[in-house]
Amino acid sequence: MCARPSRSWILPPLLAGLCLALAATGAEAATSDDTNSPARNAVVRVGKCTGTLIGPREVLTAGHCFTHEFRAARPAGAPDAECEGLEEQAELQRRSWEDPDSWYPSGGLLRVKRVSFGSTAAHPLASRRVVAYALPRCADLALLRLEAPPPAEAARPVPVMTGAPKDIERTFALPRLRHAGWGMPRFADAPSRHRQSGPAGYWGHNTCHLAALPPTREDSRRILPGDSGAPLLIELDGREVLVGVLWGSGIPDPEACGPFLPQLPQRHGSYTPTFRGPIPGTEATDIGAWLRRMVPEAEHLPPQD
Repeated sequence: MCARPSRSWILPPLLAGLCLALAATGAEAATSDDTNSPARNAVVRVGKCTGTLIGPREVLTAGHCFTHEFRAARPAGAPDAECEGLEEQAELQRRSWEDPDSWYPSGGLLRVKRVSFGSTAAHPLASRRVVAYALPRCADLALLRLEAPPPAEAARPVPVMTGAPKDIERTFALPRLRHAGWGMPRFADAPSRHRQSGPAGYWGHNTCHLAALPPTREDSRRILPGDSGAPLLIELDGREVLVGVLWGSGIPDPEACGPFLPQLPQRHGSYTPTFRGPIPGTEATDIGAWLRRMVPEAEHLPPQD
C-alpha cells in the first residue's frame, strides 16, 4: 500500500518549467522490444516480475516478488523486523523476520522460483533455480542466489551503485536513464512476450526513494504488472549502472522519508535506491552497505576504499 502526497507545493517558475519539460519528455518516450545481448540480458525474468543480475549468481528484485511460499520456515517465536516509522515499506516487502546479513534456503519439491535469461519469454537462453535469498529490513527488496551462474554468452552482471553520489540531482539529471521490464496491462498476462525497454526521466528523491518517469505504454500507464523489481539504469562512462529497483508508485512512510519536491505526477515509478543509507530514527537496513556485504563479487560504484 502506498501513501499519496499529503500537501500542495508552490513551485518557483524556473522549477515549474523544468517539471513540465520533464513530464513532456516522459510522455513522448515509449517502450520497444529490447535487444538480446549479454549486457541487456542482465535484466531478467523472475516469475511474473523483473530483476537484475548484479553478481555471478545474485539477482536483485522487489521483495514483494518473493512471496512467503518461497521463503524459509519461520522459527517458532521469531518476530517480524522492527520497522517503526516504515510500516508501509514493511508491508510492501510482505514483512520479514530474517537476519539481513544471512542467506536462507529457498525452494522445495513443489515451490521453486526460477530466473530466466534472454529477451523473450518463450525462448530463454538459460534458466536457473533460486536456491537462497536474503532480505533487508524495512525495504521492498530481495536478493536471490541462483544454483549456478548463467552462461557468459547469455548474460553478464551489471555494475551497481552502492555509494550515494555527492550530488544526486546533478548525477541523475545529466546522463540518460533507462527502464527495462516484463510488464503487461494485466497481471494474468505477465510476463510480456518480449522484454520492453525505453528511456526514463528523473523526477526527484527523498530519504527512502527515487522517483522517475518510465516510458508510457499504449494505455498511458508508465508501470505495469510484471514491472515490479525492474531496474532504473543510468549510463555512466559509456556503460549502464543499476541505481534503483522499482516497487510501484506513491510515497510510503512520508513522515520518516520526507516529501517529494516537486510533487509527483499521477503516473510515475517509485524506486528503492541501491545506494540508500541508514534512515535516521529507524531500524532500516543501510542498503548500499548491505549489498556490498552480501554480494562482494559485484562491481560496486563508486569503488570503496
